[in-house]
Amino acid sequence: MKRAKPTTARRLASVRDAADLVRYSYGLRHQDPRSYLDTAKVAVIASRTSPATVQAQAWSNMGNALRICGRLGPARRALEIADGFNPEGDCLARHLRFRASWHLARHDLAAAAETLREAAELYLRLGDPKGTATCNVKYAIVLAYRGEPAAAYEVIRRTLPAIGDDRDLLRAAWDIALFALIEEDRLADAFALLLVGQEVFYEGGEAYRLKIRWAEGLLSARMGSLSMLEGLRDEYASNGQVLEAAQVAIDIARFAALRGQQEEFSVNASYAGPILASLGVSVPSTAGQLDAARLLLRLQGFGFTQGAPSGSTQAPPS
Repeated sequence: MKRAKPTTARRLASVRDAADLVRYSYGLRHQDPRSYLDTAKVAVIASRTSPATVQAQAWSNMGNALRICGRLGPARRALEIADGFNPEGDCLARHLRFRASWHLARHDLAAAAETLREAAELYLRLGDPKGTATCNVKYAIVLAYRGEPAAAYEVIRRTLPAIGDDRDLLRAAWDIALFALIEEDRLADAFALLLVGQEVFYEGGEAYRLKIRWAEGLLSARMGSLSMLEGLRDEYASNGQVLEAAQVAIDIARFAALRGQQEEFSVNASYAGPILASLGVSVPSTAGQLDAARLLLRLQGFGFTQGAPSGSTQAPPS
């Protein structure tokens, strides 16, 4: 039997009640998403005799864990259960952020933007600048999905002073900035950010290790090779992360369409289509950057709806 790592053991020893267990599980979201989900489920069970606020936190947290693990239907149900406990204050603000992340996962950009607006206004009333900064970082993702990478980068640039020494939030902000730079074809700046942020990125654990491989794959694709993205797609699939595997396949299909590689395009569109359709995810177009029309026509055969313009389909967990 494996012995718990010292840091993990210390954290577990500090867990006194369901609320502590919720906080502990949330801390696992980047390092080990599956353990995050498992621990979030335990927190829901432990919260059954707790006040309504703690039960709301537990269910909302489980919804977020399910979303990160690509289980969008169960995530929606968990978030709806959390709604039933009428969360308030900081609990409500975080719940709204989790809802916005769920909308983003489905590429429902209008709903995501509106939910983030509500959360940001609540954080302002609560006097929580870090919460407001977190909403700004999330809104940058909305802009990136709309095909506005320059605007997304500018939001991150303006938000950085408010992030302070929060390494998790800094990592998320730099992640979005990195993908925005790639979409803008500012490849030298993207490489520089990869080098400067390497330590911060890899502190994020396995989830961010794969995100950095995604960024490297996109950079490689811009320079003519799809092999890194193909390897990443297969690794996500072997890990059971079907949503991420499908999203990488969409990126491969985008580049294949741009280059007229019909077979590569067809294979990846056919792979991604049924997965995303089963999860209820809208397929984003890619503005004028790539041949989005062919991609959308191919994917609409699987029952997709067209989302707002976007670049890469990638998004960080939160």
